[in-house]
Amino acid sequence: MRLGVPELVFLIGFLGVLLMAAAVLFGPLSPRRARRFGYRSTRAYLRAAPRTDAEKRDAADLALRWKTKIPYGSFAAPWVGDVDGDGAAEVVLTLLDGDVVALSASDGSQKWQTNVGGRLNFAPTVGDVQGDGALELLVAPKSDTDDLVVLAAADGRELNRFGHLGSRRSAPVLWDADGDGRPEILSGTRTEGVVRLSATGQVQWSYRFGERGAGQPGVSGPLTLADLDSDGAPELLAGFENGSLHVIDPRDGARVWTFHTEGGDIEGAPLAVDVDADGHLEVFIGGHDRQLYCLRHRPP
Repeated sequence: MRLGVPELVFLIGFLGVLLMAAAVLFGPLSPRRARRFGYRSTRAYLRAAPRTDAEKRDAADLALRWKTKIPYGSFAAPWVGDVDGDGAAEVVLTLLDGDVVALSASDGSQKWQTNVGGRLNFAPTVGDVQGDGALELLVAPKSDTDDLVVLAAADGRELNRFGHLGSRRSAPVLWDADGDGRPEILSGTRTEGVVRLSATGQVQWSYRFGERGAGQPGVSGPLTLADLDSDGAPELLAGFENGSLHVIDPRDGARVWTFHTEGGDIEGAPLAVDVDADGHLEVFIGGHDRQLYCLRHRPP
């Protein structure tokens, strides 16, 4: 059957309507797709898209407190708290260009800004590492030397930089292992496994299961502290690039148990929760093998 010009015009128009309906149903338009449908940008498309009464009501009720530009964007949620002890909250951002920025939570004005030399994937780890009553921020920028950087939270000054003792793929956690009132640093690394550090960067123990360097898989996600057996002392959970989860005693670095997925990184932080109310936490992990695992912790 041969179609004439009017039929072709109708068919093309009908297909365009179908494509726009599919875009609305199955997800937002990219800028290129928005232009393809006759809009100058995704924003123009969204302005033209109909809104429900509930959406209109929400928009009318919102009041913008403040906003600020983030030129290079961020992967991490902001950290909010009083970084300088003045009684007022600050917002701390870690950005993709390596900047750590502290803003006033009340009006968004900048209090300080520091660049640590590489992309930041996670929010800062915050605590009084030096035991002097002032907070520090710990971040691990992307760099050839896999640094773990310690900043003064009050003004952003760099206090310490520990080479090869961090990883852009992980976020450190703090825990007072010896009860002296000052937390030790538990850090996942790219080549050294998991390490526990003093405030000055002294390695107190290291946990590896491969040859030092290239033979040791890197930690591939944030660390988790959880008291799996309710004995009052937490265990440390770390996922690695070879798809294995390792549970470690943070007091001495001893292995508690190991679980192997079917392969690939474990990028998300392990989650520990008691799902059956037996007093022991189960462990949830998801990996690049596209499986979600619920693991039952059994004390040794």
